[in-house]
Amino acid sequence: MKEQYEKQTNLVNKYHFAILEGVLVLQFFPLIKKAYGNEDAIEKIKQFLDKKGKQEDDEIKDKRDIIDILLEHELDEAQECKDNNREEKNCSKEAHDDLDEEDDLDEDETHYNPCSAQPSGRYTVRVKDIAKQMHRRAKAQMRKNCVVDGDNKLEGDIFKVTFRNGGDGKGLDKDICNIDTKYSNDSRSHGEPCTGKDNGGERFKIGTRWLYFKENQKLYKEFYLPPRREHMCTSNLENLDVGSVTENGKAIHSLLGDVLLTAKMDAAEIIKRYAKQNGLSQKSDSIDAKHKESICRAVRYSFADIGDIIRGRDLWDEDKGAQEMEKHLQKIFQKIKEQIPEIQGKYNTDGKHKQLRADWWEANRRQVWQAIQCSLNTLKSSTADCKYNSGNIVPLDDYIPQRLRWMTEWAEWYCKVQKEAYEELVRDCGECKKNADSCTKGTPHCTSCDNQCKLYVTKIKKWEEQWNEIFYKYLILYRNAEITSPHGTNAYGGDVGDKDKPVAAFLQKLQEANKSSASKRSKRSIPRDTTSPYSSAA
Repeated sequence: MKEQYEKQTNLVNKYHFAILEGVLVLQFFPLIKKAYGNEDAIEKIKQFLDKKGKQEDDEIKDKRDIIDILLEHELDEAQECKDNNREEKNCSKEAHDDLDEEDDLDEDETHYNPCSAQPSGRYTVRVKDIAKQMHRRAKAQMRKNCVVDGDNKLEGDIFKVTFRNGGDGKGLDKDICNIDTKYSNDSRSHGEPCTGKDNGGERFKIGTRWLYFKENQKLYKEFYLPPRREHMCTSNLENLDVGSVTENGKAIHSLLGDVLLTAKMDAAEIIKRYAKQNGLSQKSDSIDAKHKESICRAVRYSFADIGDIIRGRDLWDEDKGAQEMEKHLQKIFQKIKEQIPEIQGKYNTDGKHKQLRADWWEANRRQVWQAIQCSLNTLKSSTADCKYNSGNIVPLDDYIPQRLRWMTEWAEWYCKVQKEAYEELVRDCGECKKNADSCTKGTPHCTSCDNQCKLYVTKIKKWEEQWNEIFYKYLILYRNAEITSPHGTNAYGGDVGDKDKPVAAFLQKLQEANKSSASKRSKRSIPRDTTSPYSSAA
């Protein structure tokens, strides 16, 4: 049907798809409304249709109509129903009305940014559409590789296994929020995911320096490491007893237990340590909304970093703990491949099992986010980045490349430091400003102001040097993506390391979107914009 509409010559140019969408709406929307029943879901669908009706064909991502999206949603809902009703198979439409985030009807998402030039301090997230595309492809690939006769062969079920530390999945009463250190295959006789992490108490203290790692300059491996990632609660994954994970052919289930434990406990620690290290009340009701947003962003970044660890994409791979974790995961996924005959022909033997790991993550990421929600509920917030603690929607941060996420996170940290330093400058120079005539060199107020000015410059200079390093590496990748976007990541040849190929692919998609947008401008308009969402710290 889509192909036939594309060929019609008597339709308004560039609106073939939009017209088809309108026809589908007239025919099917009453049926959709009757089937869904939920007023919120129907309102979202109406907003989506209104927005698409105003767009030209080349503005519409992938030319997916409302039927495509609803069919995909029904497939996801059916799979989630199976997940949540493994034994009784009693599926209820009312229990799963939420759309996945990649199909949340193209709502714009905003974040608070203290460095923004906009009066509201907010900016629109412009990479979300690319993350949606990446996730959609990953989900399709996972289903192709490991869903057999409706059964996802990689989906874990922690209620089916007994763990090394004595926990029996049956004892969780079908609630992953009950998971604790008993439900782990940690080889240590004592300790838990956060043992040995952030002993200096600086993980979330504003101004904590980011460690710089420089490797092969040609492969762009240089990066600044977020203290949040440096001190993540992954000690149990670093000390996994591989034999316990893989015994009895239940590796996909047993591994999930430790990943859920890491996710849940790291989220809890983020909430606790952010408040403590920034002098905030330990009572969530007393934490300012902007701090809650920062906490929730940190939780989402850690969720995405867990995904990169599982998929073998984590940039921080030189640390002893990270290396141990990677070795364990490679062995475990080798066993997973051996234990599931139906999937063996779908994956190569690269030793690292990258595609198998990516598919396992995609199959289980919803459960990982649910474990995080167990801790997010204590924050008692349902706004901005915390909105996910009240629904089934899984964020897409894990489909934004780690280097780009860390750039954004660095910018957020810099803005907090700059804001704090500027407030101190205003405080110490306030008297001088009030009494300019008497504030001369050598007077107490002038000396205090002068000292604070020098301190401000010193603080900002350090962060400026970091930004120059970060932006230089990004700029090389971005410019190459601009040149090679029509040809995919293969056009890079050997210029990009394996762990930056997701960045290259992401930026190429971003370039394609930019070029599509630029093609609509008048030829007499201003020159093309070569910047991107990552081109400045603000």
